[in-house]
Amino acid sequence: PHSPLAQDALDSFRLLVDRQLDRMVYVNDEVDLLDAPDGVSVGRLSAGTLLLREEHEGAWTLIRVPSDTTAGWVLDETLRPLSRTSGG
Repeated sequence: PHSPLAQDALDSFRLLVDRQLDRMVYVNDEVDLLDAPDGVSVGRLSAGTLLLREEHEGAWTLIRVPSDTTAGWVLDETLRPLSRTSGG
């Protein structure tokens, strides 16, 4: 049994984690990272790169690599949702 304060903190943490997981995606293949929708390439993402969705515009998503400052636009069709595993 948890105290009400501890349970509230745990519930808040779970909500935060769930919100982050909903934003997490990855690229299935190598893709160019663009400076704007239909813009110029500013880098390349390797297949399997884990990303956070920041914004959406038409068929494009602004993504960010969580481990550094890399950010840019990719086509939605290149992104795959991060699967959630069931567990308690």
